Amino acid sequence: MRKLIIRQGQSSELVIPARNTPSLWLTERGTNSILTLRQQLLARGVDTKHAAIAGDNQSAQADIAAGKIKPIHASIQTATLLAKGEEATEKATVTPAAALKLAEFRIYESLQEPEIDTTHKKVIGMLKRNEVPEELVAAGESLLAHPPEEDIWIAGPMVIAGLCKVLRIERYQPLPPVFGELRVIDVPLPPAYR
Repeated sequence: MRKLIIRQGQSSELVIPARNTPSLWLTERGTNSILTLRQQLLARGVDTKHAAIAGDNQSAQADIAAGKIKPIHASIQTATLLAKGEEATEKATVTPAAALKLAEFRIYESLQEPEIDTTHKKVIGMLKRNEVPEELVAAGESLLAHPPEEDIWIAGPMVIAGLCKVLRIERYQPLPPVFGELRVIDVPLPPAYR
């Protein structure tokens, strides 16, 4: 199964944003990179309206149901920009509830960044040296065991690195992926479908 895996757009002026904190709005650079990627995908005939994104589905749905209006996570905003382009650039229209009306995405816990006993900055440094911690490999294996059905997956750098390591393609695609980077990955069918 061919999957398009995208690292969410840049959401902070810092190179390494805080992990496990609500993302800020995508930066102008982050927004522009996703809009450019959208145009490239559309030119190749890719349907950008459907995406799988990282997150805790229960808490995200509870926030939306409760009408909580807060800045949207980078992966949700990335999915919305891919689906609607310029229409989704107005911050006032991109709340979690509005995003559900603009884009068709499903939230998967299997795409969430794994918990790891070190700082995000240290993990990124390890990835730059092509060292992939076991927690990331386990996350990649778990994702392959239960892959989202959507053709576009939006995730963070640690999930993508773990997946690349498990598929043994990390030496061909440098780690970590940059903000807004697209990787085309052939994902084997999970054992239940073979």
